[in-house]
Amino acid sequence: MATKITRDVLESYVHCTYKGHLKLAGEQGSTSDYEVLQAEARSRVRLSAADRLMGRHKGGAILRGVALTRPLLKQGVPRILDATIEDHALSIHFDALQKEVGMSRLGDFHSTRRNGPAGSRRSCSSCMALSLAISKGGSLAVEC
Repeated sequence: MATKITRDVLESYVHCTYKGHLKLAGEQGSTSDYEVLQAEARSRVRLSAADRLMGRHKGGAILRGVALTRPLLKQGVPRILDATIEDHALSIHFDALQKEVGMSRLGDFHSTRRNGPAGSRRSCSSCMALSLAISKGGSLAVEC
């Protein structure tokens, strides 16, 4: 059975193509103390940023913790936090998506991925955007 392409696989590939290959093959190594610290820091920053966004846009519609589907994206929700796209070969998590003006298969708008502070996420955003575009019919534009 083939392993799904996940955010972890894509981020590993950005850091080291061989590590990405091993993750995709289902291999698991031991997690270093540094990786644990980095993951904890990313989690704290992610939660803090999400809370700040929720506080800043109290009146606006923000969806949180949803599965991305074409009908959901067609609704044109201004902001989506903690969104996941999943199918038989792909399982990718997005911290935040924001509605932007511009034509797409969804209508007169598209979604852009909002990047976090970590450089690895910035360089991986194109991979994740491509994944979303392929899965959802080319409806995502990336802002790096």
